[in-house]
Amino acid sequence: LGKPLAPARQHLDDLSPTNLLVGIPWRWKTGKGFEAKFEQSTNSGAATVKRIPEKTFPEDLWYGVSFAPATKSPLKLQSGKEYTVTFDVRGDDRWNCAGQVFERVPRTVMIKGVGAGKVSASVNAESQWLTCRVSMIAPAKPEAGLAFGVSEQIGRTELRNLQLVEGGCERWSRDFEHGKILLNMTRHPWKLDVGKGYRRLKGSQCPDVNTGAKVDGTIVVPAWDAVFLTRD
Repeated sequence: LGKPLAPARQHLDDLSPTNLLVGIPWRWKTGKGFEAKFEQSTNSGAATVKRIPEKTFPEDLWYGVSFAPATKSPLKLQSGKEYTVTFDVRGDDRWNCAGQVFERVPRTVMIKGVGAGKVSASVNAESQWLTCRVSMIAPAKPEAGLAFGVSEQIGRTELRNLQLVEGGCERWSRDFEHGKILLNMTRHPWKLDVGKGYRRLKGSQCPDVNTGAKVDGTIVVPAWDAVFLTRD
């Protein structure tokens, strides 16, 4: 397809406009052996971790300091449905390890309570605000309530604009010199208008998809799939 003409574009048309976290109060929690200073306002919070237990594996540090809904009622998620957590994050990018200090090392922020397992996902926070979107499938039996763990390392982490919506965010397109790639990593087919002047690849692999047929206007990308188009 040649050289890319622009960065990949994320399409958010599968996301519901309804934030499922509206009206839910939040609080910081500190585990045994951890020490932190907190700041908090509506739908946002900051924690400066001052002490973490020594000689402890990272997975036992992740949620020692965490930001979670104050209510004990679990989120009403439907098993098998896709949800997306959206938030802004930034944090200290100085890493203290074994008496050494390393500069410009992203901080790990863990997320649990939407997907399956102790850790549903993680993101890396840097010194500038970063908007993160993470899509997950709700399990049949959620193992824990929603929480953001910020205590893998000493330092400050800030979170704001917390949202949880139905739908998946992993729909991407990218234009190249001689074509276009469409990637749909959501549970639903993706219908979009690509304009005129494209056709499908022609090949022996997946011949039912790569037919070489001309595409003018609307195309459907199946769930968990991708489509490669060439320019006429």
